[in-house]
Amino acid sequence: MQQNVKINTMQWRTKISSDIQFTGYQSKEDIKPEVEPKQELEISNDEYDSLTLNQKADYISNYLHQNTEFNDVQIAGIIACLINESALKRDAENQMEAKKWADEPHKSGKGIAQWSLGRNLNFAEWMQSNYGEELFPNEATINQQLEFMLYEMSQREAFLHAFSMATTPEEAADAVRRGFENGSSNSLASRKQMDSYVKVGSPGADEIYRKDAKQANWVYSRLNTIIMAKQGIKLLIK
Repeated sequence: MQQNVKINTMQWRTKISSDIQFTGYQSKEDIKPEVEPKQELEISNDEYDSLTLNQKADYISNYLHQNTEFNDVQIAGIIACLINESALKRDAENQMEAKKWADEPHKSGKGIAQWSLGRNLNFAEWMQSNYGEELFPNEATINQQLEFMLYEMSQREAFLHAFSMATTPEEAADAVRRGFENGSSNSLASRKQMDSYVKVGSPGADEIYRKDAKQANWVYSRLNTIIMAKQGIKLLIK
């Protein structure tokens, strides 16, 4: 059964429904903007940087719950890939790449998603347009990086289709890995392409898939533990 893509694209952020329906790739003109109040979740760079990995995962989960309609399976897939890219470090930079391309700083992986090459230039242009500062991802706040991530996701129709079909954390992580971290707006990266995309000092596709699946299940388990704990507190209050 086919499903339709439903995306609300806003000037400052993108709210994407987990109840995505798909009828084939739509043009940008087919995606109608719908302005909604921005939901704020504020934290300073120092505060975020001082958090543990678990706390950073919880913060990003809360941000995604507030600013999207992604379900826990999808959020687990996103966070899993971000953990394996950067350990959720806001100011992360691939040092081996930075050394290799010292004269071309836009090429090295930067930020929580380890954006590189032209995507770093796109990020800097987006920052200038939306926040008045031309910064690379690792120089921006965690909220700005997450906001840009959602903006990019909204432009990747192949990713949205695969992501909407994910029923397990592993499938969601695979969609993020092959459709957001790699691939293009209209196609997912193949396993062969994934091997060719491997960055300096990074493992091959098989190892990346294994790590993503492991982290996705861990994040999903953590999300459900937190939900059960909150439900337990509500029962005690009642």
